[in-house]
Amino acid sequence: FTFINLQNLMYLDLNSNQISIIELNAFKGLAKLFMLYLYHNKIKYIKNGYFLDLENLNRLELYSNTIEFIEENSFKNLRRLDYLDISNNILNRFESSTFKSMRFLKKLLLKGNRLFNLNIEIDFSILESVHLNFNILKFIQNNSFSRFINLKVLE
Repeated sequence: FTFINLQNLMYLDLNSNQISIIELNAFKGLAKLFMLYLYHNKIKYIKNGYFLDLENLNRLELYSNTIEFIEENSFKNLRRLDYLDISNNILNRFESSTFKSMRFLKKLLLKGNRLFNLNIEIDFSILESVHLNFNILKFIQNNSFSRFINLKVLE
């Protein structure tokens, strides 16, 4: 557990490094962490168990990595997250339940990936901004945005 003795840490910035693998439970003990920046690294996968103890995390930035795959339930403990940026990766799909537990998410950035199909059928009544531009979208499931009643920006 890399950060086990830093239980009061609220801000962690590891951007612009060479991180390619995140160990399971790497962030264990960081229950007060509010912001986590992992952008401009070489992360390929987001797996269930990476963000287990981060129930107070508000902002997660994973843009400009080489993320190909997000394992189902990887974000399930991030219930207070309101900003998630996974832009500029090589993500081509995700499960419709990937963002299921994020009831406070206001801004979701998925631009600049390789998404070709969009199927988000979950209740994002608080979501205000979704960024999907610069993908290769060919199909958007009917009613994909029907529950996004507060949506102000759709790119």
